[in-house]
Amino acid sequence: MNSRLNPDTFLVSLTLSSRIKAENFSRNQSSTQKAQQVYKNTLAVLAVNTYLNYSGWVTSLKTSNSWNPIMQSLMDIGDLDIPEYGKVECRLIDSNAKYLVIPPEVREDRIAYIAVELKQSLESAIILGFMPEVTEDTILLSQLRSILELPAYLQNWKQEKELHKLLNPSITKLKQWLMGIVEENWQTIDEVFSLSPSLGLRNAQQLRSSLITKETLNEAVSRVKLLNLSPIERNKNIALILCIQEQQENLDISVKVCPTNSNTYLPKGLEVFILDEEEQPVMQAQANNTRTIEFRFSGESGEYFSIKACLDENTHVERFII
Repeated sequence: MNSRLNPDTFLVSLTLSSRIKAENFSRNQSSTQKAQQVYKNTLAVLAVNTYLNYSGWVTSLKTSNSWNPIMQSLMDIGDLDIPEYGKVECRLIDSNAKYLVIPPEVREDRIAYIAVELKQSLESAIILGFMPEVTEDTILLSQLRSILELPAYLQNWKQEKELHKLLNPSITKLKQWLMGIVEENWQTIDEVFSLSPSLGLRNAQQLRSSLITKETLNEAVSRVKLLNLSPIERNKNIALILCIQEQQENLDISVKVCPTNSNTYLPKGLEVFILDEEEQPVMQAQANNTRTIEFRFSGESGEYFSIKACLDENTHVERFII
């Protein structure tokens, strides 16, 4: 066991409260085998959480699926959320293991996989190393990168991700709207009505009424985009309306979805989601004899979010940076 403790690894103490937390989670499981799995996964997550906090990283156990009793019972999971970066997967290995095993359910939506070995006393653990990405269900421990390289890897990963998003022309830059710079595929209500007379007078009035009142007075900016969610049925088209208003350091955002083509109601079964930077749903609504769907939220400069509309087998996603 001690042979794995070397300058490229990191020894973490596991407190009594950590072992109690793991024990409490394990008691909620339906079988002894599942209870042992949850117990070990919890200790692995807490070991990595201790290491990252010691290294100056902010983590969030409460937003990790491994801290959700339902997800614990359904999956073999040991994720740890690092806000503004993503999730790392913490995997416990046996003392004589030569491989790191990656369950199928955690091979996506992870920015790194971290190997953890428990000492027999359960009072400490060794952080052995990490793998940036996986394509196989097992990884030789000899292939792991030093855990000491993890902070630099995470910083580089975030920088590359942000650069990719900024260079991606499909991302709408909302702060630029306040300076009068608006992407050409976002139009005012009058522009939409003049370009698409088939909207009908009633729908044009409905779109206008959906905007924040006293827009000019409040220095808010509103724009509309027509979305085609069915290549055949025009009655399934919708209008996506965004209204933004600057409030000190934040941006207040209003999102509304309205019917088009003289329809009174949105297409039945339409689902609309607000996704966070990791494209995980944080708000959602479904149309059922619904005239409009609306979301209101605030965001800080530099934050990303997306709006996803789903109807039948068709999906449309709009991505934004504040």
